Amino acid sequence: MIIEQVTLPAQYPVSLAEGKKQCEIDDDDTVHDTYVKSLIMAATGRAEQYLHRRLVTQTWKYYMDGWPYGSSIRLPFGRLQSVTSIKYKDSDGDESTFSADDYIVDTNSEPGLIELGYEESWPTVTLYPSNPIKIEFVCGYYIGSTWVKETAYAENSLVLPVTENGLVYKCTAALTSSATAPTWPLTIAGTVADGTGATEGVWTCVGLAVPEAIRHGIKLTISDLFENRETEVYIPNHFTLKTWEALLFPYKLFGGIVENG
Repeated sequence: MIIEQVTLPAQYPVSLAEGKKQCEIDDDDTVHDTYVKSLIMAATGRAEQYLHRRLVTQTWKYYMDGWPYGSSIRLPFGRLQSVTSIKYKDSDGDESTFSADDYIVDTNSEPGLIELGYEESWPTVTLYPSNPIKIEFVCGYYIGSTWVKETAYAENSLVLPVTENGLVYKCTAALTSSATAPTWPLTIAGTVADGTGATEGVWTCVGLAVPEAIRHGIKLTISDLFENRETEVYIPNHFTLKTWEALLFPYKLFGGIVENG
């Protein structure tokens, strides 16, 4: 089983401004900017490893040696958004695509699942001997900037309400926002109009934002790395967790990647 990253996230869960604020840096020194960016990357990677997740929208390829015995394939990393394709090679190396009509993508389960459709079965061809099955999928929480009144937004822009509700909204067509915020829907795929006349458009709720507890855990790691630049050795006992561990623990996927079969 091999996992290969296809696209990187467009943003990190914590912005440069938030990282600098956490470290109590209030200057525009580019040296500080570069260093804090590296801390954000390190802290995000640490959180992802601990949680066995990938936190912000990104695309991966998951290779399997064979079809599962059961009717489902469990994908890694949690917060499955979509499955782009399922492809497989036969013993001659010829690649075919498993029809999306033959399976169901379960994005509500954690981790996400691919389930065979009713009375469907996995392909029966003799598979290529090395990584014959390739599943491309998109996973991660959504991330956006805070909605601003009377602002032009391009198609596919992602925003958070001024009063955050844990959800992210996508602009389905270019618009200029109204002077007052819309009433944001609280269900996935819910829509709300914004703007007026020729500048009117629609926001669609696309999914969950990175939970604030995870973001705060990353911020604590950033300031800890900034303030304690020497190597720190810590051996937890049965009763003690570091603060960042306690914050991230509820979101942890135990066992990480679970092989199918």
